[in-house]
Amino acid sequence: MKKQHTKLNTLSRRTFLAAGGAALSTLALPNLACAQTPARNPLNILIITADDLGTNLGCYGDPLARTPNLDALAARGVQFQNGYITAPSCSPSRSSILTGLYPHQNGHWGLSHLGYRMRDGIPTLPGLLKGAGYHNAILGKLHVAPESAFPFDFAQTDARKTWDVKWVAQTAREQMQAAQAQGKPFFLYVNYFDPHTPFHDQFQGVPANPQTPAQMRPFPFHPVEELNAGVREQMAGYYNGIARLDNGIGLLMAELKAAGRDGDTLVLFVGDHGAPFPRGKNAVYEAGVKVPFLALWPRATTAHRDNRLVSTIDFVPTVLDAAGVKAPSNLPGASLRPLMSGRETPWRQTLGTENNAHGPRDWYPQRTLRDGRWKLIHTLLPSVPNPKITPSGGQPWINLTKSPPPGSLGEQVFQTHRNAPQWQLYDLQNDPHEFHNLAGQPQHAAVENRLRAALLEWRTQTKDPLLDPQQLVALTRMHDQSDKSFGDGARTQAGQKAPADGAEKRKKQDEKQE
Repeated sequence: MKKQHTKLNTLSRRTFLAAGGAALSTLALPNLACAQTPARNPLNILIITADDLGTNLGCYGDPLARTPNLDALAARGVQFQNGYITAPSCSPSRSSILTGLYPHQNGHWGLSHLGYRMRDGIPTLPGLLKGAGYHNAILGKLHVAPESAFPFDFAQTDARKTWDVKWVAQTAREQMQAAQAQGKPFFLYVNYFDPHTPFHDQFQGVPANPQTPAQMRPFPFHPVEELNAGVREQMAGYYNGIARLDNGIGLLMAELKAAGRDGDTLVLFVGDHGAPFPRGKNAVYEAGVKVPFLALWPRATTAHRDNRLVSTIDFVPTVLDAAGVKAPSNLPGASLRPLMSGRETPWRQTLGTENNAHGPRDWYPQRTLRDGRWKLIHTLLPSVPNPKITPSGGQPWINLTKSPPPGSLGEQVFQTHRNAPQWQLYDLQNDPHEFHNLAGQPQHAAVENRLRAALLEWRTQTKDPLLDPQQLVALTRMHDQSDKSFGDGARTQAGQKAPADGAEKRKKQDEKQE
């Protein structure tokens, strides 16, 4: 097993060295992070992530969501309507939050506990802030490797411990006090496991009034009318996890205010990718890569909703701007500070996302590019069925619905998800959930060609190794030949060996759901 990990990481590093390393510049966007005047007084930093959370909040219009605290945070700050992660899988997505680079730049193709890791020597947010005198603390899972690249002064990375939202708030308070005792600003990286599986309708009595399966309705991105009982139960667990998360956000923000730090702390909140349901998590459709994205910059924020295209590649330059630290010159993102006021300012007109792998058996490279209206999806291995989709159209760990009738829109959509064509083109203005593929239609040829050219430019500027057919073949072959039990016996996110007996079995089951 260890040999398999070594093979995977060695080839991954070799791939990136051959491609020339990290990106040179941002696509059609000046490096605003470096252009800003450094902050006179460095702000404290609070980054909050929610595991598997799509745009299922009240402030984003979800009628099933019970999220008064997150809605209040959105009302106080900037609610980005078009906020994206870089990849719809946990470790690759989180690697971008902490490095400011796309996964194809930093090398984190898939999940860390299944052997994937970044290239060596990449600057990370904790390392840059530690060098600037910050007290760094992480609560909840890191899930990015190698852990040695992230110098936290305090690290409690047991993901499940964050189900106890009171513990999270208490520990955050202790870390704020620890920073104050040292006369340092703090960087708190708080990662809630909710609403990730395994779902809990309640944990230690939270939420007080759980929602029931009978209240559930299909997600808008699922063109079905009827859900089976199992899916209703799963969805209720998902929404109850969101309610518990929201309770935790309320407690955490109360601690920030009680410490007197709400006036000098940059707050960034994001989901790490979409909901763990078909066409969400592990998919490059909007439900997989578009997430809740909230920001609050003291004294710079005018509360508003913002429609510009933003991404977690913007987190590192934003945080370094707030800390008064010069950003690395090769970052593809930019500081969000110019957007905080809501005024018009030069900003990107297109944005890319990607998918590569979840685990070694899930290699399915895709690239996307969207502008203000249109979205293009490029599947690099169109002859290969999507390995994360079962023949019935559901995810391996969840059946979505009773089989859609033959010839129905539902059947068409799920078959496209499972057997993706090389190109997909969607009009997000008229088809926000990407049900009708317009690629190849003569009346949309000009739009498709324009986006193809922009996609190639983005991949070229960010030095995507998979532009090289030999690299694509090599990585595909490596994944095809990987041990089918690859990842069993992996260490937990806290860096400890997995528990034995029944707990070990449950852990393996849960890891399959990552």
